[in-house]
Amino acid sequence: MGYVAETGMPAYLRETDLELAEPALATSVKLTEALLETAPDDTRLLLQVVQGLAGYTYAFVEVRIEAARGRDPEQVRLHTQRAQRLYQRGLQYGLRLLSQYHPPLLQATTLPLETLTMHLRRLDREAVPALLWTSFCWGGFLNLERTALETVTALPLLQAMLTRLLEPR
Repeated sequence: MGYVAETGMPAYLRETDLELAEPALATSVKLTEALLETAPDDTRLLLQVVQGLAGYTYAFVEVRIEAARGRDPEQVRLHTQRAQRLYQRGLQYGLRLLSQYHPPLLQATTLPLETLTMHLRRLDREAVPALLWTSFCWGGFLNLERTALETVTALPLLQAMLTRLLEPR
């Protein structure tokens, strides 16, 4: 089933009708989460759900935040909270996914910077999509919480993850 989910993602990415894409992507995320209940370590399914949550949140929820900005502070607050929850959910799945490649990365968001950097060096090319989409979810979450102390302390860790993406394998 992971193979079907993995190979079907290009159809979502090519969709130009946003009214069709939004509920389809939301349904895909929920279906993938349901499949993960029976195959919790399936890397293809984990990648699919992280990518789906990242894409859905960025393309549809963050757009609602921007549309409400300057007009309806309550809607901004509600959509921001929803986006944070979705990015956080994507991050948790992403950490599970990264831990399939290197188990200590399950705790990537709480490791000391030097320890995280050491563990990230152990990832190979196969882990690049996992690292990319996990970083995207974490960055999206932090971007919505720019003034929090936790964001300031997390930025060097996120930077280490993003830097690892740019390093040659």
